[in-house]
Amino acid sequence: MEDERYAWLALNSVQGIGPVLYRRLLDEIGPPEKVFLSSRQALSRIEGLSEKSIEGILGFKGDANVIREIELIKAHSVSLIHYFHPHYPPQLKNIYDPPPYLYVTGEIWGQDLKSIAVVGTRKPTYYGKQIAAELTRDLVHSQMTIVSGFAMGIDQIAHKSALDAGGRTIAVLGCGIDVHYPMGSLALKEAISGQGAVMTEFAMGMSAAPENFPRRNRLISGLALGVVVIEAAEKSGSLITASMALEQGKEVFAVPGPIHSGLSKGTHALIKSGAKLVEKVTDILEELNGQFQSQSDILSPPQVQELEPDEKKIYDIISLTPLHLDEISYRSRFSSRMCSEVLLQLELRGIVHQIEGNQFIVNITHKDLNG
Repeated sequence: MEDERYAWLALNSVQGIGPVLYRRLLDEIGPPEKVFLSSRQALSRIEGLSEKSIEGILGFKGDANVIREIELIKAHSVSLIHYFHPHYPPQLKNIYDPPPYLYVTGEIWGQDLKSIAVVGTRKPTYYGKQIAAELTRDLVHSQMTIVSGFAMGIDQIAHKSALDAGGRTIAVLGCGIDVHYPMGSLALKEAISGQGAVMTEFAMGMSAAPENFPRRNRLISGLALGVVVIEAAEKSGSLITASMALEQGKEVFAVPGPIHSGLSKGTHALIKSGAKLVEKVTDILEELNGQFQSQSDILSPPQVQELEPDEKKIYDIISLTPLHLDEISYRSRFSSRMCSEVLLQLELRGIVHQIEGNQFIVNITHKDLNG
């Protein structure tokens, strides 16, 4: 077991060991190499581990399928990010059944802790397409990473919009990372890998079977601070993602639609059951702001004493509620030209963000304020 990946893949191949038992072994014994060296007595103390699984661990002599898997991983330049790897998403460790490892192309960054999932129907209306593109763009401009499931429709619109806005996006697949599904999406997949990450827990070559998608959905919600649903029928995979988000203690948001549209049934049901109604990006940011303030490893409060007097005067006016340039000028008693110059400096430093209609909001991440 010289290749670390071999032990991680091999333990997953033992009959009866799923994500929950795998994590239990990691928590109570340690890395797979140590599990394979454990005594029967030590293994028998693991709750839920059957005698058959214990025999599978103790009697493991090698597996040609695992060797082939490693060869495929190398051939496709895929990274195997295991549970103890420094790049394993820490937010996934908080869900009930985190995958022991992920197949990844691209890179997972620390800033991806500030993620929001955007999901919805595979056959959106023009309204749904427009909302998905605009909302995703505004989330990216607020320094959020966009997570979605790479399906046709709302998912891919969200990925594309994030890329077009120069932001980061993560695609979570319901198949092997080397499987080209949906058809015709290879270019998008490669673009996401170059500006974010594509990931899956499914083995190389695994097809996109229907039973895979609920498992994928728990990772979409698990990676994100909250889930935004845009257009969903009464029985929709997006609603499964929303349900999993609630189980994981995450925020659920829903965009309302026309009352006669079948694709409004799912989102309206979510709103009736307590999901936050979303009309604009600030509806999401305001709800998440408390989480940001409580996560000092993700965000820091603004060091406003480092602002110039003119900058601080305008900074104190701006909030998460959009304000037009003219209103800022009126409140600050600065000319529109001076306001524009100060706002530009604040925007370049990531302190404020301009949205549509020459309006401004404070950037909830306060990125680079100390830089």
